[in-house]
Amino acid sequence: MKNLLLIFILILSMGVEAKPKFLKGFSANYPGAKVNDCVICHVNESNFMMNAYGASLMVNKMDFKAIEEEDSDGDGVSNIAEINAGSNPGDKSSVPSNE
Repeated sequence: MKNLLLIFILILSMGVEAKPKFLKGFSANYPGAKVNDCVICHVNESNFMMNAYGASLMVNKMDFKAIEEEDSDGDGVSNIAEINAGSNPGDKSSVPSNE
């Protein structure tokens, strides 16, 4: 039982460490991005399941540039256009405004 608890704590700590590392990489690639938190890759703040953009990043070994022209969430707008416009490339309901 003690070993199981240690494994659980180790898994949790790995997840906590990965978050800042990813966000640092995202910010370095897209310093002007308006959306710059967990929901870039995850379904929401409390559900750490990957969204479509996060899944694409994982498949492409966290190579941000490799998926810029993709439309990960299938909303008709490329990932890079969404990032530049301040919408979320992993959320189909988040699209750039026409303003």
